[in-house]
Amino acid sequence: MKTTRQQRILVALKIVIVTTDCLLVLQFLLGMIVNLFATIPFDQIDVKSGSFVEKTGLAFGYARTSPLLALQLHWLNACLLILASIVLVILGVKAKKKIVWILALVLSVIFSVATVSGAAFIAYAGSNYYSFAMAAAFIIAAVLAVCLLFAIFSKRRVKSPTYQGPQQESFEGMPSEKIANK
Repeated sequence: MKTTRQQRILVALKIVIVTTDCLLVLQFLLGMIVNLFATIPFDQIDVKSGSFVEKTGLAFGYARTSPLLALQLHWLNACLLILASIVLVILGVKAKKKIVWILALVLSVIFSVATVSGAAFIAYAGSNYYSFAMAAAFIIAAVLAVCLLFAIFSKRRVKSPTYQGPQQESFEGMPSEKIANK
């Protein structure tokens, strides 16, 4: 059996969706490890002055080079999630699956919001607002990821009505076939 390009794209799409969901589970676990077992030394991070962009940029740098391995992995996984969602958008467009690429586009925005919220959490010394924003974005991303799974793995297909040609109608407005069956 020869596979077509469309079939290969659908297989790649399924692989990336499942990988994204696995990365989401890993992100949750890494976030819990950082939250429960690691102490971020907010007093040692030099983000005292500057704009929001400057502070979050410095916080990104700190997360990337942190002495806390769990925080480094959490940051790396966030970057991988953003890249995976961009790949999902591209594959969704190539596969001509509108619902997939729309969900993937929203997912990439949500991952970006969660990532910026995580950096702002570090920049603003563990602010509860940014912690909440990061957690809320994660929950929305998890729901969207499950929707993506259903969108691509669902066996239910919408059937288009078949054209049966013109039908003669009786004086009552019923098709002549139904009149003959009565």
